[in-house]
Amino acid sequence: MWVAIVVLCSSCYVPVGGTFGSGKSRKQAQHDVLAEFTPPGLDTDPVSSAQVKDVRVRVWADDEYRSQNTSWERTCQQAFDEANKVLVAKLRMRLVPDYQVWNYRAPTGATLSERLLELVKQDEGDDVFAVIGFTGSLAIVEATFEELGVAHIGGRHMVMRGYADIEERKAFRDAFPDLPKQEIERSHALRRLHKTASVLLHELGHNLGVDHESAPDTMMNGGYSHNTTGFSDQALATMRGNIALHQGAPLAIPVANAQPASAPKSSHQTGQPAKSGNSIQLIVTAQGQVMLGGNILVGAQLRETLESSPKIDPGIELVIQRALHAPQAAVDDLKMRAQKAGFVYISTVP
Repeated sequence: MWVAIVVLCSSCYVPVGGTFGSGKSRKQAQHDVLAEFTPPGLDTDPVSSAQVKDVRVRVWADDEYRSQNTSWERTCQQAFDEANKVLVAKLRMRLVPDYQVWNYRAPTGATLSERLLELVKQDEGDDVFAVIGFTGSLAIVEATFEELGVAHIGGRHMVMRGYADIEERKAFRDAFPDLPKQEIERSHALRRLHKTASVLLHELGHNLGVDHESAPDTMMNGGYSHNTTGFSDQALATMRGNIALHQGAPLAIPVANAQPASAPKSSHQTGQPAKSGNSIQLIVTAQGQVMLGGNILVGAQLRETLESSPKIDPGIELVIQRALHAPQAAVDDLKMRAQKAGFVYISTVP
């Protein structure tokens, strides 16, 4: 985007003292471009007058993020304050962060997904609404949400990159050399606030079950846009429906009907519940992750899924589908967890 700004500005300029288009000065041209790329702000019009519920989230700032942001708690809080304006207005909820030092430095070249797995190891998040990790920014100005953050769809964990402050400040200076410092600083501050809050809201949307949307300039579109003002109505409806899952309500488990291969023995004969013919299928990926219906289950969510299924249906069967190159240790660990959770019938599909 900044390349586009610089090209747009520089291609329209004439030597100092000249004019732009029909009498527009170089300075006025820069002013107009800066105004065009300044975010309009997020939609905070309330949709109801219901009571606002505070929910606690735990925030972990890793070594890289803290080294890039000396006042890192204040920097994080600014993003939460801006995001909460939207959440209060649209979902009647407010995130209350609990800040923690994360003594972790990602190896060179580590992806956000790899950092997310480390965050899950650090904090399963059993007692909070969400676990949020902050890590260092890239040495480029990111344009897509995948480069800015990552989250488990339907889970409790997300990782966000810090803001590429140095790079964007330099881009502002290079693109708008004739504008007053105050005007540039104001636009830069608005962009920073908009981007950090938007990334937080986008990843929270994933945690609350929303996938990417194709409509441009919506919060759940895959690419960040400074023109984004908020969530689509459909995304908000999904988020409202899934908020309860992060507040201790039982997970909805999709159950597939299947006929048993032979008539099961009665519980009187075996001392075990009769096989009901219902099943739940979990996939162990090549990375050792456990998936249900396309969503990765980790920590408390995996435990709740395993524990709630036998309670609902004691004769339910767990079918473990092992993806190509899935580690045997991960399969064995899932079997052990399932047995401890109360599953009697467990099968593995190669």
